[in-house]
Amino acid sequence: LLWEKTYLLSPSGSGAGYVSETSDGGFIVMGDTGYSVGAKTIGSFILKINGKGDSLWCRYFSQQSYIRLPAGIIPTNDKGYMQLEDIRPNGQQLSSNFIATKTDSLGNKLWEKTYTGTGGSIIEIRDGYVIAGSIDYKEPWYTEWGSAMMLVIDKNGGIIGLNKYKKRHGRQSLCRF
Repeated sequence: LLWEKTYLLSPSGSGAGYVSETSDGGFIVMGDTGYSVGAKTIGSFILKINGKGDSLWCRYFSQQSYIRLPAGIIPTNDKGYMQLEDIRPNGQQLSSNFIATKTDSLGNKLWEKTYTGTGGSIIEIRDGYVIAGSIDYKEPWYTEWGSAMMLVIDKNGGIIGLNKYKKRHGRQSLCRF
């Protein structure tokens, strides 16, 4: 055991769900702020810690009457971070949208965009980011939720491309890359 730390990030309890190593030997951690009785929101946080586990800074992200559930975070080549959160109005069971947020090296928000579907994993590419996730199809023949999608966005969150892989009549479609 190199080190062990406890971080109190929310009085209602919080949980970390994602961690990535950063180029400075530290870590970026993402999680949710927990839910308290009567609360109208559940937010997310990103926490920067050094290689010894010391907290350097923490940023919170929330939206009134919405639940923002962490879906992933990566460090970016410009020393900032890209994070994904599934969002839904408070009280709904399923998420139908997700937010991609780009921050600077101190976790300050540079931009935030909302997309249809749910966020999954994210990687950085030369011209932007590729996000894998799920998308809800409303076509009459489609009765199951959660077909796969690949979304490509530029460095400012503009959509470059979107591929949807849907099931037909209960069977998986053939995906060729």
